[in-house]
Amino acid sequence: QAEELLHAQIALALSNAENVGAPQGGSEAVGLRLSFPEHALSLTRDLASLRAAAVREGLLGEGRSALNLFSRALRAVDNTAEIDSESGLPPKQKHSGALGRLLWAMAVDEARHAELAEDTLLWLQKEAGMVAPNVTLQDGDISVSEKQASS
Repeated sequence: QAEELLHAQIALALSNAENVGAPQGGSEAVGLRLSFPEHALSLTRDLASLRAAAVREGLLGEGRSALNLFSRALRAVDNTAEIDSESGLPPKQKHSGALGRLLWAMAVDEARHAELAEDTLLWLQKEAGMVAPNVTLQDGDISVSEKQASS
């Protein structure tokens, strides 16, 4: 959750920076910080809920977030540049700026979270016989559908 809070605070700071000088945004908005409300964690052994959360929060939520951040990062840098194969980051270029690299790093984090959800679904399939859904990427969006039972 600390990573997600950091991502939200970065997004808020970027939004505030864009609004400085704008009507009803302005410098008084700079310095705001996000804080999550108090919350509790309840652990139960409910594999169906785990599967549903992995699909909803992991594949769809984190996956879509990753796609959106990758897209925004590429718009912030020269999208003809090749990605560094070792770091997974866009190259440092004259016009890339910190924003594109920051968005890319956040996108990589979100993609790792979506991958963890996929690993969870594959584990549930192996250990509990709960069939993993079909995941499709089309036109820049992720869709999930249940596999048809074989007859």
